[in-house]
Amino acid sequence: PDGTVDAGTLATDSVSAVKIAANSVDSAELIDGAIDAAHLASGVGGKIVQVVYVQDLTVKTTTTTIPHNDTIPQIDEGVEVLSLAITPTSASNKLFFTTSGSCACSAAQEQYTIALHQDSTNNALACLSLRGTSQTNNDQTLTLSYVMTAGTTSATTFKVRLGASAGTLTTNGHNGSRDYGGVQTTALTIMEIAV
Repeated sequence: PDGTVDAGTLATDSVSAVKIAANSVDSAELIDGAIDAAHLASGVGGKIVQVVYVQDLTVKTTTTTIPHNDTIPQIDEGVEVLSLAITPTSASNKLFFTTSGSCACSAAQEQYTIALHQDSTNNALACLSLRGTSQTNNDQTLTLSYVMTAGTTSATTFKVRLGASAGTLTTNGHNGSRDYGGVQTTALTIMEIAV
């Protein structure tokens, strides 16, 4: 009666894609949150459900090593440089991680390691390592990507740790001092991807 058209006044299947003008519906016409993973067709995987991000610009130093051997890096090795929580929307969704950190070591030719941990679990989920150069305090950038099934819909916290196999490790700088005026960054991004 008031001229409003809603779902109750339309016959089932009376509006189809053929009857909607091209480019007539965009994000401005949709209510925020009206389309989520539950409203996507089944079998439509690969959609990014959420993205969380953290970065750190501060200088950290540690003499706590991450040994270069055949053991899984532990949560008390190296120095924690990042911590980021995410609450997955589906336990079966995938979590995609990308993290990078810049660091330098006071000892030459040592092994640099970046490790990803979950909550308080001792063993790292994944790590990446590279050998330093023959120069001391030479900047190295470590980048790690990792994918896992979320396995939960509760909040879970992921931590990134950096360490060297000997000497003093400095993050976001070298020899205990910052580089690049404080804009050198260590970062972690987590994307939840629908399956």
